[in-house]
Amino acid sequence: MNPQDLHGQEPATRRLSHDDIIALVREAQKRGFSPETPIRAQPDGVEFHRADPLARADQDTAAHPVSPAPPPEPEPAIGSAEIDAAREAAYLEGLAAGRAEAQQAARAEGERIGHAAARAEIEAELADARQVFAAALARLTHADCHVIEGLTTQIAEAVCRLASARAGHVIDDLPEGLYRRVIDLADQITQGLRGATIRLNPADRAALMRYLDGAGDIAPEQLCADDTLARGDIEIRADSVRLRDTVLREAAE
Repeated sequence: MNPQDLHGQEPATRRLSHDDIIALVREAQKRGFSPETPIRAQPDGVEFHRADPLARADQDTAAHPVSPAPPPEPEPAIGSAEIDAAREAAYLEGLAAGRAEAQQAARAEGERIGHAAARAEIEAELADARQVFAAALARLTHADCHVIEGLTTQIAEAVCRLASARAGHVIDDLPEGLYRRVIDLADQITQGLRGATIRLNPADRAALMRYLDGAGDIAPEQLCADDTLARGDIEIRADSVRLRDTVLREAAE
């Protein structure tokens, strides 16, 4: 086809064929490539449009029809053995879950009972201790005669020990007082009892021996040391007669 034959025709919308492309190439070769001669993309009087890709796809589909997909194969039927196995597995799973819940509930109940028992035991022990404390407090606040007598005896003994210690200090400094007491006791025994012995605490005897120098009322051999006597105690023995003067008796009087 000659491209010049297309000038007299009305523009038509058609596709660019192979012959049209060859005609365009030949026309370009005749005119030559120069800046003044622009290249025409299409002949005069002819209008070209971009081909629709979907139209080609429709043509290909029409030329080659697509066969429909085969229907899916039916799933195989579940047998009774598989059903029994699933049922057994579900049973075992439920049994394990039930046992776990039962153990948890039993553990919680056991802890609750244990806490209650421990609380009751502790409260009972506290109750016993409370009763003992209350009884001791009552005995201290309302002491009977025996308790008071015991306390009195202990206090008296403590006072006597303190008095004996103080008497020892006085005898060491002023033995004349003890000497007068010995003379008074000796006078209570008849003059015929010359074998009387006077027993004193060893420290008192040592202090009195220093005082006897120059005094003839008591012979030194009549003074005997006795560790069982406290400071200030005097005991005179003559045969079966025994006379004792102690700080404890004076404190009691």
